[in-house]
Amino acid sequence: FFRKMSRNSACSAAGRFVIRPRVMALPTYLAYADGKEVARLTGGEVTRQQILATVQELAGILKQYGEEKLARPIARRLKEASQKGELTSTLDCARIATSVYGKRSQRIHPATRTFQALRIAVNQELNRLKAFLETAPHFLNPGGRLACISFQSLEDRMVKEAFRGLSRGCVCPADFPQCVCGKVAEFKILTNA
Repeated sequence: FFRKMSRNSACSAAGRFVIRPRVMALPTYLAYADGKEVARLTGGEVTRQQILATVQELAGILKQYGEEKLARPIARRLKEASQKGELTSTLDCARIATSVYGKRSQRIHPATRTFQALRIAVNQELNRLKAFLETAPHFLNPGGRLACISFQSLEDRMVKEAFRGLSRGCVCPADFPQCVCGKVAEFKILTNA
């Protein structure tokens, strides 16, 4: 949570902030129970074929967005299966990702990070989150509050960095004798971020 500070730091007791509901709609990831769809974006900006273009690109997506340790072997097997026509469903994708891990014990299902990475890439979730974090504070009234709930470490890191940046005052180098930038913190973090 963080709170936008008023210019004069004086808020009246009545009506400290006005709540205006604004919702940013994000496209949804669709994977049917029978496994027929691998991924689809409402509006169709990115296709599965584009994501499976090269092993290096796919491995990069799995590593960056899924923080997948075995990104390269999974990417190689997914690409091979796609070229052979064996990658037609989410069940096929899960089977391939699981086969790379073999019998190693995991806290989560071996395909979880793979699907997370594909979902984030297809829906461009981090780009949308970045855009939201840049624009949302400007909709707050003085004293207004913004809360973000993140479900994985990539989102969490982005939200914390954005909140820290918004609550930072002077950005002059430490060796300057006095502030010359004139930047004043407009926001205050209310929780440990």
